[in-house]
Amino acid sequence: MFLIELSNEGYTNLLGVDYSQKAVELSRKIANEKGYNISYKRADILEGLKCTFKVIHDKGTYDAISLSENARDNRQKYIVNVHNMMSEDSFFIITSCNWTQVELMEHFKEHFQMYQVIPTPTFKFGGKEGSVVSICVFKKL
Repeated sequence: MFLIELSNEGYTNLLGVDYSQKAVELSRKIANEKGYNISYKRADILEGLKCTFKVIHDKGTYDAISLSENARDNRQKYIVNVHNMMSEDSFFIITSCNWTQVELMEHFKEHFQMYQVIPTPTFKFGGKEGSVVSICVFKKL
C-alpha cells in the first residue's frame, strides 16, 4: 500500500521488493488491477541488489531478520547491503515493531546518521511510556 500511496502522490519509478514470491505476485496483481505502474521483484536483501535507490523503506524485513537463526550476522549483512544500495542523497526509512528508536540508532550508527524520527502513538503502563512501533529515517554516512 505504501507504493500505491506514493504513486497517488505523483511519484514514479517505484519498485517493491520482497523475499516471498507470493507476496510479489499479490502486490503485482493488486497494482495491475488498479492501474498502477509499479514494478515488483523477488529478492533476498541478505544477498544484496545491484542497484541504487533514492528512498529505501523497510517495514518488517529487519524485524524478521532479527529473529533468524544467525540474527547478528544477518543483521550486519542487511545493514551493509542497504548502505550499498544508497546514493549519497538517499533516505533509508525503517519501521520496526521489535526495536526501539535508541536500539535502531545503535544498530545503524556505523553506516548511517539519524535524519529524523517519525512520531508514533504511545501508551503508558506501569508508570512508563512506550510505543508499539518505531519509525526512523536515516541518511548514509
